[in-house]
Amino acid sequence: MLDKIKLFIAWLQSKAPAWFLKNSWINEALVGFVGTLLCAWVLGWSPKAAVVAFNAVSYAYERWLDPSAGKPYHNPLDDIGQRAAGSLLAAWLWSLL
Repeated sequence: MLDKIKLFIAWLQSKAPAWFLKNSWINEALVGFVGTLLCAWVLGWSPKAAVVAFNAVSYAYERWLDPSAGKPYHNPLDDIGQRAAGSLLAAWLWSLL
């Protein structure tokens, strides 16, 4: 089952424009920002709970679902950290409202 999900994710990633794939900090932070806001808004969670939940999902994605895992150019800690930066920014902005 995980292999099918990985193949689907790889297919989705193949549809992304080249500029998006080359700007890791931007796209990963944007995913963290949007994902955390969705957790806070849609699920009605506090910003703190949204950050914890989103970053747990981010770790799980890198651990079990990322099709790039194990490739020489891929550093999962970079991706997790970049998403966490966007996530923390979203929670901070959400808490200001």
